[in-house]
Amino acid sequence: MFYSLISRVLAACCDPNTQTCLPGADLCPSSGQFPSSGLIPGSGIENPLKFDTLTDLLIAVSKWLFKIAIPIVTIMILYGAFQMLTAAGNPEQFSKGKRTILYAIIGLVVVLIASGIPDLIKQLT
Repeated sequence: MFYSLISRVLAACCDPNTQTCLPGADLCPSSGQFPSSGLIPGSGIENPLKFDTLTDLLIAVSKWLFKIAIPIVTIMILYGAFQMLTAAGNPEQFSKGKRTILYAIIGLVVVLIASGIPDLIKQLT
């Protein structure tokens, strides 16, 4: 959306053939010339992210979440197993360990589903 907005502004005020700004175009760069690099060719706006589209950003975030979730799920399953082993006949402590393992698995399923959403968005666009 941002890309298309900036593209429309540049198209309205700059001549792509000569790469100069049209007279009276106050939204163009003050030099009157297209800068050589940027997020949008000729805009001078630098991209602070290394992703060109929202889908690419969502894919990177989902990969990062997956990398973080695997060790956390492993630790939580081990913690739940430890709770079950140290219950020593206490049914409340044993069920607490079972719940910990169940919630860890539910969290992993949520992360797995979330990692598929960017691919779904990419296919729909």
